[in-house]
Amino acid sequence: RGNVSVDPAILLKLMFLLFHENVASERELMRRLPERLDWLWFLGYGLDDEAPHHSVLSKARTRWGGSLFEELFVRTVRQCVEAGLVDGTKVHLDGSLIDADASRDSVVKADAATIARIRQAYGAQERKLDETKPPSARCETNLKVISTTDPDAPCVSRGPQSGTARPRYKHHRMVDDRGGVITAVTTTAGDVAEPTQTTALIAQHEVNTGKEVTAAVADRGYGTV
Repeated sequence: RGNVSVDPAILLKLMFLLFHENVASERELMRRLPERLDWLWFLGYGLDDEAPHHSVLSKARTRWGGSLFEELFVRTVRQCVEAGLVDGTKVHLDGSLIDADASRDSVVKADAATIARIRQAYGAQERKLDETKPPSARCETNLKVISTTDPDAPCVSRGPQSGTARPRYKHHRMVDDRGGVITAVTTTAGDVAEPTQTTALIAQHEVNTGKEVTAAVADRGYGTV
């Protein structure tokens, strides 16, 4: 008596459309689906086929878990290697700040000891200064502020001219030079410096592609002594 299952391949394609087309929400995606003939063709749907309920996407993500999505990513990269879209020897690195789903109004300020207790109460990950890199004002700042909505997202600004800091994460990625295929990714707190992720991304790239990196290209943010 339950609902008819949706093909997992269809679910993946719907998730792809959600991000590729920059749709604001899953509800919006399903609302617009019957109006987009190109989306229907991509999904293999006919004009009279009923769109799935928006909740199937969130349920699928919960049931599948992050490890399955990681496996699918690696399989996709390897298929790109087999198709000749990835050379693997020359790569590009970059990192981008991603706004957390938390308002600036959720940020509270206090002394470091009080913030530590709040973090513990919210079950947030422990934050420590990395002694292997130069002192960072942003790291120091985040010992005394925390978002009560998303305590794992430190407050970071996009630069001196960008205004007030807000809770953010950072997405690090490696892109192969030949066809622009992303071959390695990781997500960290927003105040993690890009150079700290370089070695891990190169290692992930070499495992995913089976190719050894001979040249890595990045902007000056990756420069170290």
